Amino acid sequence: MLKALVLYQNCRYADARATLLDFEQRYRPLEDGLSATLAMLSTPQSAYEFLARGAVQVQESVPPSAREEVGRVEQEPDLLGATQAAVQLAQEIDSLDRRPQVFRTSALITRLTPRLRQARLSLLESAGRKLLSRLAQERSELRELLGQTLRLSFEISGREKELAASSSDGLTTTHRDPPRADDDEELWPFQGEYWRDELGSYRYQLGKRCAKPRSAPQTASSPPQQIKAQLAADPKE
Repeated sequence: MLKALVLYQNCRYADARATLLDFEQRYRPLEDGLSATLAMLSTPQSAYEFLARGAVQVQESVPPSAREEVGRVEQEPDLLGATQAAVQLAQEIDSLDRRPQVFRTSALITRLTPRLRQARLSLLESAGRKLLSRLAQERSELRELLGQTLRLSFEISGREKELAASSSDGLTTTHRDPPRADDDEELWPFQGEYWRDELGSYRYQLGKRCAKPRSAPQTASSPPQQIKAQLAADPKE
């Protein structure tokens, strides 16, 4: 979006439109996939069941365009930790049935078992809500950005119509001298490969494509602005 906006402000409308199209093609399918996933996970319980099945559920039910992103959210530390804690707590609760009769019927277990079950349910609901919240937030951010692409596309179309209706194309090209390297430097032409230790040294000359508005020609009936200012300051002169 930032790239398209910079190109638009520099009057490179074709490049800006191509950038917006690339954004739309890359992120519209992701937004659709997140929407389909959220429609499937209507409750925190269903969201937790989705988490419990892990990568299998992602591959089986999530649209291909959103599988990578949903899988990344699913593996976030707090979501993964809550899921694992709920599984371990369920195992502990189940293990009580294998303990001696005296232990199972003790006052401690009688009081503790309901609290363990309640704690497990709280973990399940918390993990499910977190998953739904983060997927919904990502979808909301994508929708906002996709809406901005649409608004910027309208602005580009309007500007192109204005240029088509005017006598001038409104564009100018600034030719710059080729870059020069100092004695202790060496110039390496860019060939599509970035070097990590040189990331602070890359420069790209965008050039100015927008033409400056032409000033009206001076005539006897239209004196220069400086003379106008003097007349306004002292009409007697």
